[in-house]
Amino acid sequence: MIILAVIVGYFVGTISGSYILGHLLLHQDVRRLGSGNAGTTNAMRVFGRKIGTMTFLIDVLKGSAVVYLFAPHLSDTGIALLILATVIGHDYPFYMNFRGGKGVATTLGGFMVIEPKLAAFAVIVGVFSALFTGYVSFGSLMFLTAMVLGYFCIGPVTLVEALAVLFILIIGIFRHQENIIRIIAKSERRLSFSILGKKGQ
Repeated sequence: MIILAVIVGYFVGTISGSYILGHLLLHQDVRRLGSGNAGTTNAMRVFGRKIGTMTFLIDVLKGSAVVYLFAPHLSDTGIALLILATVIGHDYPFYMNFRGGKGVATTLGGFMVIEPKLAAFAVIVGVFSALFTGYVSFGSLMFLTAMVLGYFCIGPVTLVEALAVLFILIIGIFRHQENIIRIIAKSERRLSFSILGKKGQ
């Protein structure tokens, strides 16, 4: 069952909201616009709020759907591997030359089914971090960090489960490496406002 779940998780993960909506509604490839990332933030910036919101919902729902479907038949370790597989599918979809998103919304979707309070806490951490600094990417990284570290704090985990959850964070950091470089260089695009009071670039 774990093998089946992982395979299904990967293929469901490859359903890219921004890529599909961009082609169907605007006949444009999101990977050729803006930052080139096939995720919610870039979709919001290049396609507008409506498609950006739809992208977010699709990416969250696919993470939730596979976990909801398979969770009753899997151990905690199996669920962690399933979420990881879905995130990998989102980040590295085979039909998009493995150029997908960054896995934040899909990670949220997966964990909100099994740990809704932890997911809510991580969202609060992420949103506050983004508003405080003005960097959406920093908020995304703080969300992933809070989610993974919080997961380790709520109960005992097996080695494989721990590695699977940790790898979700590692992939997230890797996918945000260009953002991290720009944040350090102070060239990362900011929100139009932030708690620090600095205007967007």
